[in-house]
Amino acid sequence: MTSRQKKHLVFLFTALLLVFLCYYRHTASAGSSIAADAVPLSALTNDEPFILAASGLTSYGILPDTSIRVLWWKNPETAQYYLFLPASANLKELVLEFAGAETILFDGKAVESGDSLSVSLGAHEISIPELSLQYPLTVMQSSSLSSLYINTDSASLADLKADKELTEGGYMKLYDANGKITWQGELEYLKGHGNATWTETDKKAWQMKFLQKADLASMGAARKWLLLPNCFDDTLLRNYLTLDLAQEMNLAYTPESILVDCYINGEYQGNYQLTEKIEIHSERIAIANLGSENEQLNETASPALWESYENGENGTPYSSKGYLLPNEPADLTGGYLLEMELLGRYQEETAGFVTPLGRSIVIKEPAYPSKEQVNYISTLYEEAEAALFSADGYYAGTGKHFSEYLDVESFAKKYIIEELSKNMDASISSQYFYKPEDSIDTRFHGGPVWDYDNAWGYGGTIEGVELYDPTTFFANIARDSATLWYGLYQQPYFYERMCQIYQSETLPAMEEILSYKLDTWCDILIDSAMMNNYRWDVNLEPTLEESKERYLDKVAYVKSFAEKRTAFLSEVWATAPSQTTENP
Repeated sequence: MTSRQKKHLVFLFTALLLVFLCYYRHTASAGSSIAADAVPLSALTNDEPFILAASGLTSYGILPDTSIRVLWWKNPETAQYYLFLPASANLKELVLEFAGAETILFDGKAVESGDSLSVSLGAHEISIPELSLQYPLTVMQSSSLSSLYINTDSASLADLKADKELTEGGYMKLYDANGKITWQGELEYLKGHGNATWTETDKKAWQMKFLQKADLASMGAARKWLLLPNCFDDTLLRNYLTLDLAQEMNLAYTPESILVDCYINGEYQGNYQLTEKIEIHSERIAIANLGSENEQLNETASPALWESYENGENGTPYSSKGYLLPNEPADLTGGYLLEMELLGRYQEETAGFVTPLGRSIVIKEPAYPSKEQVNYISTLYEEAEAALFSADGYYAGTGKHFSEYLDVESFAKKYIIEELSKNMDASISSQYFYKPEDSIDTRFHGGPVWDYDNAWGYGGTIEGVELYDPTTFFANIARDSATLWYGLYQQPYFYERMCQIYQSETLPAMEEILSYKLDTWCDILIDSAMMNNYRWDVNLEPTLEESKERYLDKVAYVKSFAEKRTAFLSEVWATAPSQTTENP
């Protein structure tokens, strides 16, 4: 090879390396090249004389991401320290960073900040002779799951945890289990989310909104995403199981999701379910976006400044509320996203209506509906309710059958999922349905499914029904005069079609879940679940192995409940005719 050829090869190699460096740095970027760097450890010591972190956790190929690191965590009850590491961490070359000491002894070996060393899982001891300090450290690692990292602008969650409505900007990165970045982008905001998950637990739910659309884990590009803590579910799998069932039953617009290890400002937050937000959107509920039309036609002021109104006392039958808009879209028939909600929660919302039978309905979208839009959608639902609870299934005012108002197929699938899972919130909360524009369909559609961490054998007694008993009905009992699932269950046409769907679609899906899917999910999740449980003190036993066995017992309980519940409903619902009843 000539000298000239060698120079050409060196030049070519250098150019390729630069291309690779740029690609790695910007892979999956949402259009921003600004990476949120971690705050210096010295700024995080606060009242602690020493702080430790692991970094270089997401290297893929030859380039570690130095902006990603994991801080150790101290259990305030036991004074035990933990390093909760993502699946991508290379334990043979773990980089330790620390502040508050020049040198430490890691299991007796001298280490300086920035050194890499081989670390095993389990118990270790860190000592600092110059300060006469010793720290017991346990190293744990996830496996098979992606890891999600958020750095907020303030480098703290304190203010966000104190106020659910407060927002703060930041930067998010998503890595797969091998340490390859699959998305990174700037956040317009991170904010709190949820009802009971926000008020009753320390492990919070979060909503992310990106500056630009983000296609996370190939779930479709959108700006808003949710991080669900599943904090009421000691298996962390009930929601995941239910979404899979709904997808296998082809219930339209079922949210996609993945389970991730979540780190915010370097602190391990636990195992979370990264999921699509239920919203009207081309990649979510793909119907006409009436809210966007409202904003375009009334752009002289921010929607938050639009004048609101209330018709009747908030929360009483026949009452409604919304906004007074000067300009209306030409087509008011859709799309609408509605949610049945508890009365107390409904009263805190700004738009919705209460039916003559007392059912409180929140209008989720459009978020700022006009008085005409509220009147249109409330009248339509009240007619559907009147038809459903009539003796013959018809509304006398129009002569229409309830099936001309409600899409029986989707509502049957939604009911099956509520009843099969024995969902605590069935009929009263997190019950979504939507109405497309009339050019697509003049009926309401059931779904998407949402919020099942209080299902699948979750304990408690409601209306005299034991939720952990797999052999009694719950969703179809009359909890009040306007219980949707009770009304539908009394209608022969609905009942027959529901039984057919259960046999043809639900049973095959449950067979797959019970024969191998649930066990596979458990195997993938268990290491992350253990980190989550040690972080949040959930079902811990004296040893890690004993804690794992307890977790496996919890999953086995859900599986057993699902098996018995499926068998019970299969026996009761085996009487449907072989042919679909004609739609009246």
